[in-house]
Amino acid sequence: MFFQLLAVLSQDGKVYFFEISNSNALLTISCDGNSVLEFASAYSGLYIAVLTSAGGSVQIFDLAALVFKRSMKELESSMKKESTSRIRSLKNHRRKSKTKSTKDISMTPPLTFDRCRLTAVLKDCGEYPEKYRFLIWRMLLQLPDNHEEFGILSEKGPHPAFRRLEVKYPLKSRQLLSHMQRVLSALAHWAPSLAEEGYLALLTFPFMKLFRHNQFICFEVILTIINNWCRHWFEFYPAPAFNVLSVVENVLAHQDKKLLLHFVRLGFTSQVYAWPLLETLFSEILPKRDWLRLWDHVLSNHPSFLLLCVVALLTTSRRVLLGAECLADVQVFLHQRQVIDINALIQEAYRLEGVTRSSVDVENVIDDFEALSKREYPTFKHYPTYSEDYPEQEREQIRQKELQYLSQRKEELALQNSLLREQALHRELHDFRLRQTSFKM
Repeated sequence: MFFQLLAVLSQDGKVYFFEISNSNALLTISCDGNSVLEFASAYSGLYIAVLTSAGGSVQIFDLAALVFKRSMKELESSMKKESTSRIRSLKNHRRKSKTKSTKDISMTPPLTFDRCRLTAVLKDCGEYPEKYRFLIWRMLLQLPDNHEEFGILSEKGPHPAFRRLEVKYPLKSRQLLSHMQRVLSALAHWAPSLAEEGYLALLTFPFMKLFRHNQFICFEVILTIINNWCRHWFEFYPAPAFNVLSVVENVLAHQDKKLLLHFVRLGFTSQVYAWPLLETLFSEILPKRDWLRLWDHVLSNHPSFLLLCVVALLTTSRRVLLGAECLADVQVFLHQRQVIDINALIQEAYRLEGVTRSSVDVENVIDDFEALSKREYPTFKHYPTYSEDYPEQEREQIRQKELQYLSQRKEELALQNSLLREQALHRELHDFRLRQTSFKM
């Protein structure tokens, strides 16, 4: 985010910076007790040089770094106050609830926050403070803390689709595998159709690693993401998410026609160059630090911002992708860690957000954010009506085919046994005739 600043050299020998938009004092530059005589800024406005009274020495300051440091201190101070207030409220709440049921004691006071302030700090600094990142994510997602509902889903035990999770995902950590099985099973019990989606584990895995010690928070984070950022992925089930992929393709067509034509020439659809990024939520291609920074912005914006990030990654990596000549080249690029300028990717996504409104209004295609309801989770209704019985019908068809195969196999074995008995009878008859002939001779 770029500021319009007014710099003022005061009589006390300090340089004060004021934000023109709201007249607020942003920061102050002083030189360890020495007065500032003159100052000058770089053409870009990112650096400022000051001439001090200490023998005419010159000091250079990184203005962007100073703003970042100040914003981080302010946000950390705000988060610390919020955490202290939350702990105090929780203690008071539990003290008052001593005579009540366990259900009431588990209830926690809601988190409060100023979204505008958080967004401003994010655009100033590029990321949230690592110390308070997950607390901020919880506030942005407005998690409902439905402990009882999660308990009911967990008590149903492992879902049949994930009972042998270790076969497909042989993780080194048995604890992580067990926690992942519990969260996936709870998701499948909440929306049984999700169990049929092969990418559910891929989508869940990065958040499981982040919240591995708190399965309840992990479950509500993933549930909120599915219910908002992924809700349109299931409208054509069991077919791919053509509606979402077409949005990516349309934005790419408006922003980088050459790259899109290159994909078309090679016969690649958006299922090849866009879907791998979506189903893994960028966790395979980005290292952890960059992935966290990207999701700071994804969670702070409209759900459509995720699709703009897909296009932004493709356009910022166009040199590599234009050099791809086969499917394997693209697959290797999208499924392995890559050196990607995350700052350029995020800036490009924000640029696309501004320029696509006149051509492809992504926000009108993707619904606004909707927090989970308190006390009970909403019913997942984003599957087409004809697909509700699809998995059951498919399993019944497979069962009928298996019964048919077993019946045919039984008939074949019966016929084979009959032929073997007939052959054995012929051999016995032949041997009997040979013995009779030798006896007469």
